[in-house]
Amino acid sequence: MRQPSAAALCALAAIALGLQSAHAVGLRVSPGGALIQGIEPGQKAELAVPVTVMNDDPEPKTVSFATLAPRKGNMKVPPGYSDIPDPAWLTFSKSEVEVPAKGSAAVKMTLSIPEGKQYHNQHWSVALAVRMKAAPGHMLAIGLYPRIEIETSPARPRGGLLSRPKPPLGDLVVTPSLETLAGVAPAGPPKRVALDLWNNSPKPWRGEVSIVTGAEEAKKARLDLSGGWTWLPDASWVKPKAAGIEVGANGAAEIALDVAVPAGKEHHDRAWEAIVLVKGADKSVAFARLRVKTGL
Repeated sequence: MRQPSAAALCALAAIALGLQSAHAVGLRVSPGGALIQGIEPGQKAELAVPVTVMNDDPEPKTVSFATLAPRKGNMKVPPGYSDIPDPAWLTFSKSEVEVPAKGSAAVKMTLSIPEGKQYHNQHWSVALAVRMKAAPGHMLAIGLYPRIEIETSPARPRGGLLSRPKPPLGDLVVTPSLETLAGVAPAGPPKRVALDLWNNSPKPWRGEVSIVTGAEEAKKARLDLSGGWTWLPDASWVKPKAAGIEVGANGAAEIALDVAVPAGKEHHDRAWEAIVLVKGADKSVAFARLRVKTGL
């Protein structure tokens, strides 16, 4: 397994943070949530932002750290994400700290996903259990549970679907989970993008493909834009070849998309992101990010 440099570790985790922190009585945690992208299976990634606990009370507090699978703890995760297979893949530099009165304490986090092709193209969620030890004579201990969404690096199976490659982990997965289409000419002919939809369940699957752009649509879908990117201005610039799609049991099918950017000086030398959203009749959800770059 390759050991990347410290600089590479920071680069592996591209984080889009919410501005708010998680709150409880006298206790705050930052970040209150995060989106971490580009994590490479088989490498250790020290996350660029630590978890920071702020104590607003006039007395010090002892706080412990642990990780949880959100759904197993009756927490909701965004559509298209699932519980991380093993919460222990995310570790803390300290399992417990004392937070001074009217002060704060920070703990570094490291994510170590095992090596394996099946771990690419994944959308996972993990909860941080930040718990304050109960004071002597008290039974109640305060806990905060900010959630982190993790997106592993994209990959396309070698040889395409005809080679019958090993499927990615998960019941419903789109590969690659991130596709970048560069050199798109405004007013030029459409460019074709082909993604693969994997149904790793024992039942046939059917559903629809749609394109999500813009903050309001993303809010409805409960999906975040990647940090440093802007939304594709118009969802109609990406047209699925067919809105409906069917996949046999333990099978895969192609999602074909035509991308065309209209004329306009304002569309040159731009970089946008859209989300290719797949929804099943059974309410299952999967998605991939599509990035479109135009020339000068």
